[in-house]
Amino acid sequence: MKEKIFLGAFLLLPFGNAVAFNNPLINSGDSVAREITLDSVIVKSNYKYARKAGNKYKISFKGSPFYNGKSLAEAMTICPLIVRNNNTFNVLGKSATTIYVNGRPTMLSGDDLYAFLDSKSANDIDHIEILANPSTEYHADMKTAIVNIVLSDKVKPGWMSVTSAEVSKGRKWGIKGSEMFAYNLRNFSINLFMNGIHGRKSTESLKNYHYTDGQDFEEKTVLQKTGTPYSLLYSMSWKTKLMELGVDYGLSNLKMDAAGEHLYDGTKLLDKDDRVRNLNHNLQIYNSYHLGKTSIDLLYNLYFRKNKENSDFVSDTNPVSQINNDRFVHNAFKADLKSMIDSTLTLSYGVSGNVQRVHSDYRYSDLANAARFSEQTLAAYMAGEKDAGNWYIYIGLRYEHTGQKYIDNSRTYNNLFPNLSVNYNAKSASLYLNYARSIERAPYSNLILTPVYFSPNSMTLGNPTLRPSILNDLQLGLSYSNLEAELFFKTIDDGIFEYTYQEQGNNVNTFTNLGREHQLGLNLSYMWRVCKSVLLKLMGSTYYDVAGLGQGEKQKSWNNNISSNMTVRLDRAGVFDLNLNYWALFPQKENGLHWRNRGNLSAALNCNLMKKKLKLSLTANDIFNQDLARYQRSYGSASVDSKNTFDKRYIAFAVKYTVGNNKQVRKNKHHNLDDLNRIPTE
Repeated sequence: MKEKIFLGAFLLLPFGNAVAFNNPLINSGDSVAREITLDSVIVKSNYKYARKAGNKYKISFKGSPFYNGKSLAEAMTICPLIVRNNNTFNVLGKSATTIYVNGRPTMLSGDDLYAFLDSKSANDIDHIEILANPSTEYHADMKTAIVNIVLSDKVKPGWMSVTSAEVSKGRKWGIKGSEMFAYNLRNFSINLFMNGIHGRKSTESLKNYHYTDGQDFEEKTVLQKTGTPYSLLYSMSWKTKLMELGVDYGLSNLKMDAAGEHLYDGTKLLDKDDRVRNLNHNLQIYNSYHLGKTSIDLLYNLYFRKNKENSDFVSDTNPVSQINNDRFVHNAFKADLKSMIDSTLTLSYGVSGNVQRVHSDYRYSDLANAARFSEQTLAAYMAGEKDAGNWYIYIGLRYEHTGQKYIDNSRTYNNLFPNLSVNYNAKSASLYLNYARSIERAPYSNLILTPVYFSPNSMTLGNPTLRPSILNDLQLGLSYSNLEAELFFKTIDDGIFEYTYQEQGNNVNTFTNLGREHQLGLNLSYMWRVCKSVLLKLMGSTYYDVAGLGQGEKQKSWNNNISSNMTVRLDRAGVFDLNLNYWALFPQKENGLHWRNRGNLSAALNCNLMKKKLKLSLTANDIFNQDLARYQRSYGSASVDSKNTFDKRYIAFAVKYTVGNNKQVRKNKHHNLDDLNRIPTE
């Protein structure tokens, strides 16, 4: 008689993979309990989509049927804690996120970055790491979270090519195309990625200015934009048992023309023509050494941007031209040393520095000036992490020295940034307490007193006296099964705020520092396997915000954001699947802005016509036309109502074809470089 043995199996490999004796009949990706009779053994398995590991989350795509066959971009869309907004990804509770690949920040952004992630297969990813509060080895930026994509190191000699093409129809037609080629020969690998777009979009900007003296003005600009941006990313690496050497080079070129009309108080004032030409070069060189239990990582980055922006305001009485050109150079280096003292204790040390220089050439009517700006930052850190039994403790301290110079305005400031994380891991849950201090330095565009004109009647000026913003963030969290809950309290000093005033009949926008701001709230993320064919992700953030705007003004608001995703496997063979994604911003006040409702519902139907080779996709974005920027900014004697429409409602059809004799050909090594968030990539 066959004996049945019940195993309450939750057999976890690293990063949460479930294993059931390598039997293909057992689907280890099920997040609900299953029973399968194997002669004398019954195995129950459960899949945990995110695992708290120290001061980061680790997520593996292996084992879940919902990730199988997906591109990396699609897998991140249904990933816990990650919010997808159009073609960008953010971590829950953060307003900005930097994407890393094998520990190094990617050189792409926007649609180019999404196309790059879409060219990678989720099956080739070992795991991803989510750092909502990056440790002291990274730059102490208050807004930026990090998603580090760790590629599998199980590679074989071979090559692979992924070709994608897309046609879309919003108000205008658009096309996209990308090509990824990779080749691996033993210890040497080469990767090449190219992406190009040709599109036309219509945008509408409406601003209403209200002043306490009773004067009101309305400005409206309607533009038809035509753009042909392209990007290229090339990388190669060579690896031995003790060392890895690599070089990455990125090139992006933006060519965009816009033409339309500008109305002032309901009357056509002028025709407006914009021409933008941006050329960006990015070079990274890295070298890693492994000496026993000690590793040394070196990284150098050089970024160069040449930007030309011309705007013509054409009217019958006063044609005016605005020219704003700049050259931007950013040099950065980083050296990290990590040593394992024993199996539970690791010590880390590092230094980093960067120098950026901007030379702007500005002309408008009879105004002309050339501005020079420079910023230097030197940083050092040390950290220790103890991982023993049920307890994990991370303690780090980072020091940064920053100097800025603009004409005769020179200043320096020094900051210490402590970082503490304490985790208690039980069998089914994890409790954690985090504290981090971080900074937001004013970008050079907010400091330089070079006017940029929206129209002859409205302009934006910088403020060279802006102070950096300092954030203190305390978090208490629970990770239980597929539920992540986090209670947080934040204080922000000297937040940067944009406001408007009137001068000689013109509308002038500039920047100032806020008073202290407090936030108390809760972040929630839950993954629910509804049934064998449906996976549901629910996320939300709710918090109460109180900010001092200066001049005795206080701003209070209860803020709420939600995000959800549903993935449906439409057939057993996995040929068809449907993905629904929705996010919404509810009315709220923050940083002097009063936001109205905003949201986006998108749907994607995928057909894997030839498994792992040919894939067809039909996507509808912003189905209910909710992705509209509507907000009010009030301060002092003026308030500005803004209503912006960006033509994000479209339907797209895409084809992706993969061919080659090797599924993935990238090495697996960790590097990181801070401060790249300072590089403007628009």
